Amino acid sequence: QPGKPASKEPIVDRKGLTVGGLAKIIHSDFYKRFRYAKIWGPSAKFDSERVGLDRLLSDGDTVQFHA
Repeated sequence: QPGKPASKEPIVDRKGLTVGGLAKIIHSDFYKRFRYAKIWGPSAKFDSERVGLDRLLSDGDTVQFHA
């Protein structure tokens, strides 16, 4: 929710999770209205890397969705 702090609870899933898969887990609107995501963490080439739905995520990644 805009203006509210990010969730402190991690989402744990199997290996091979993509940004699109994560969007569907959180809420179907995240997937339907997806424009891009920014990621931080082990799979990011640099902080705040802009990625698409097919990007594979790694343990410890932080994802910010933009719709």
